[in-house]
Amino acid sequence: MIDGALLLSSYRGRERLERGMLAIRPSFDARGFVAGPNGASWLQFPWQLDRSLGASHMVPDVDRLMLLAANDLDAARAELAAIIAGSGSLPIVQLHWVDGLHRAILDRPQLALVEWARVNGISREAAARRFRQAYDVRPSRFRLEIRARNAWARITASDEPLSLIALETGFADQSHMTRTVGWLTGRPPTAWRRR
Repeated sequence: MIDGALLLSSYRGRERLERGMLAIRPSFDARGFVAGPNGASWLQFPWQLDRSLGASHMVPDVDRLMLLAANDLDAARAELAAIIAGSGSLPIVQLHWVDGLHRAILDRPQLALVEWARVNGISREAAARRFRQAYDVRPSRFRLEIRARNAWARITASDEPLSLIALETGFADQSHMTRTVGWLTGRPPTAWRRR
């Protein structure tokens, strides 16, 4: 939640958050945020593990919720859960062509940057540079994170064979997926399965 304006970059995309908005950051997302020229204040607290790419919602009375959180974090978390259950997620609005590249990588994690740049009439170097400025990471790193996160979501939600998940999420083999999921989440797939 913020007071003022904040540009949030996440796996979900880039969003301009205004007063009274709640942003749920997806698990393991390490993208950044930039406050507007007038600054911003926000309340941040841990949520549960989230297999989705996150969401944004309007909060009817952000001041009351912030006071509640200062006094009783569990009550604030319960109220937020009720708000989320009763409202739809706000849509992402594309802010710049670089957000189209972000969406393309989400939709097709195997997409080559050179292919996307050629189709969109942008040099590969300009696309990579602008993506890094917007998302604080190179497109290749973002693609790897998305693959690992997609694999993690399937690992924790099903009992599919790990080798099949690795194949279907674009990894060279199961050991490549195991290393990458461990790097992103801090635990190997087998530990997530036991949990």
